[in-house]
Amino acid sequence: MKVSREKYIELRWIGDEHTENALLRSLGLDDVKEAASGYCERWMSIPARQSTVALEALADSGARMLEPKP
Repeated sequence: MKVSREKYIELRWIGDEHTENALLRSLGLDDVKEAASGYCERWMSIPARQSTVALEALADSGARMLEPKP
């Protein structure tokens, strides 16, 4: 039996429900519940292999990235 552990990174950004939905769609999660509304700090751990697509989606949606940046 082969066991592997996938690496995850934490993304932190300031944005609204549109930035969060853009991130979730970029990760392939189209059927998600409503994101909390309002402009606030948000964060999520995602697989490192999806970080490029996720960062592009956040940048395109107008999110402001916070430290630690991946």
